Amino acid sequence: MIGDVVGSRRAADRSALHRRTATALQQVADGSIDAPAFTVGDEFQGSYPTVGAAIDAAMRVRFAAHPRSTSVSGSGGARLRSSTRTLGSRTARRGGSARRHQAYRRHPAAPGFALVRTTFRAPDNARSDVAAVNAALICRDHLLGSLDERSLRIVRG
Repeated sequence: MIGDVVGSRRAADRSALHRRTATALQQVADGSIDAPAFTVGDEFQGSYPTVGAAIDAAMRVRFAAHPRSTSVSGSGGARLRSSTRTLGSRTARRGGSARRHQAYRRHPAAPGFALVRTTFRAPDNARSDVAAVNAALICRDHLLGSLDERSLRIVRG
């Protein structure tokens, strides 16, 4: 999972936003292969054993830290090449996924994608379900992004 706190420089209290995000990342660490954490600036990364677990973690971070859709997340299906946990290796080993995620961050400007905050990518021909997963994520993000504050509170529980 790769995420970015979008617009944090414009936040009324950027420090509080980062604290909420850090707390949310700690809350979704259970079951992760590599616990999610901030890497550089507003970006965070973590690894999960399944696509579903990564997508669930991304949604939980979004709701806990910035419920009004101020984060974007990407999940990738590439194999990890290193088990080290240092920042440098973490960033390097996910470089390809990070580049794909950065390219996706420009995508929400396209018509129909303003509310989309999550995407899934996998190496070419590695999986046959990438389009289906992304279709579900687009629908989910659009529905969640369309909710008013009261409805968001109900969904969050």
